[in-house]
Amino acid sequence: MKNWNLKKLKIITTDFKPYGIHRTREESFFKGEKICSIRKCPIPSFSFVDFDSYVNQVYYVIKTSRINMKFLTGLLNSKLIYFWLYHNGKRQGEQLQVDRDPLIEIPIIKSENKEIIESVDLLIDLNKKLELERGRSLSPFFQILIALS
Repeated sequence: MKNWNLKKLKIITTDFKPYGIHRTREESFFKGEKICSIRKCPIPSFSFVDFDSYVNQVYYVIKTSRINMKFLTGLLNSKLIYFWLYHNGKRQGEQLQVDRDPLIEIPIIKSENKEIIESVDLLIDLNKKLELERGRSLSPFFQILIALS
């Protein structure tokens, strides 16, 4: 039996060995308004999220107070940013790899276009209405499935 001296043991710093322990993240990062994006996607897929959401590392989360996040969401979903990420960002085959480094390299002029913000607000409202309608229309369908099972 080995005599372990706990003061001399190395601190586990790896993500995978020996136990697959992963580094913790600040809870404030998941609370409040943020922009979420799937890290690997064929086209930019950024979503403005205005509620607490705990996501794993499949998603990239952006929180900033330097620029209006609704404006940034609209801009990041544009064809212009797709073009920039496709030619200057990281890719795995035809999939874009949306990570910190390619995003901070995007040249953005801090000019918040009111029309883009209004368009993002409109899309958010329409999406909420669509979810509500889907819930209403699917509800009887699920009731029939439950009754048949």
